[in-house]
Amino acid sequence: MLDNLLLDCYFCSNLEKFLAYWEEHPQFNFLLVATIKGELVDRRGLIYGGHGGGQSESYLLREAEIKKLNGDQSKVTDNYKILQNAVMTLQRALDENEKTIEEKRRLLMEVAQEVSTLKAQKKGTEESISENEERTAQVDNEVQSLENEREESLN
Repeated sequence: MLDNLLLDCYFCSNLEKFLAYWEEHPQFNFLLVATIKGELVDRRGLIYGGHGGGQSESYLLREAEIKKLNGDQSKVTDNYKILQNAVMTLQRALDENEKTIEEKRRLLMEVAQEVSTLKAQKKGTEESISENEERTAQVDNEVQSLENEREESLN
């Protein structure tokens, strides 16, 4: 069965050498030709694949690389989860701080309104005191004037 599967399939050490051979022998009939570097040539002349460093990477090396990459991916996933938790913690803290800021702004507005009210009351009180002082001065003058008149009338 393997013989039937690999019928008309060949292996060569170098793609350039095979292409030169095929050019010299165009009647050469084949299904596929494979090279050491993993390149495949089909009967139409299409070239597939290849590997820059030869076939030094065996199944075991690739499996080891896959395990390493899976381990790296696991580390990246773990770091992502840690960072995601840190972001969520920071977001909660930010939300709390924003609530605190809004509450303090509200309190500041209330205090500003109260200060404004107290300033208006102070101004009104100062005006009232000033009017009362003027009135007191007028009354004192009138009293003094009346006392002077009374003394003059007694004399």
